Amino acid sequence: MLYTILLLVLFFIMVGVAKALGILESGPPPKNEAQPRIENDEIPFDLSRSQYFLRKSIMTKDEHNFANKLLECLPASTHLVAKIRIEDVIGAKKEGREYKAFLRDRGRISSRHFDFLIVSQGYEPLIAIELDGSSHRSIKARKIDLFKDELAEMVGLPLVRFSSPNRDSIDEITAKLGAAI
Repeated sequence: MLYTILLLVLFFIMVGVAKALGILESGPPPKNEAQPRIENDEIPFDLSRSQYFLRKSIMTKDEHNFANKLLECLPASTHLVAKIRIEDVIGAKKEGREYKAFLRDRGRISSRHFDFLIVSQGYEPLIAIELDGSSHRSIKARKIDLFKDELAEMVGLPLVRFSSPNRDSIDEITAKLGAAI
């Protein structure tokens, strides 16, 4: 017990000294205080050894062709969003649970995306669309597809899959989407 009290006293002394020396901030900065400005030569990371490039398109040729078909059959009261992160559409609940569980659930959706999302004029999610090409044949891809199916069903978001998007006519696409609503 005495050992614990001594450790606490030592801790508070160290915190006081750190605050006095300006090593430890005593709280958040006042709201009206301007944020420090970062100058061009103070970039906090080094890109000189990194290799990035601008993609010519955000879609594959098949996705682009299918998007054009989708745009032809969508009503004017909707918008089409391509390659949207699932986390931008479906949130992981944070309140009333352990933080690790929240992070685990968030991690499952943060780096995954829907191929397309049909949204209303107010950008409310209406229908998620997945194109199941040859890359969806592996066991890992099928597990991810199953996860997306169950997740979308759980939150009440219709998810429509097209296995041969280039062969589907606009009428077939329209019928499949209409059946999902």
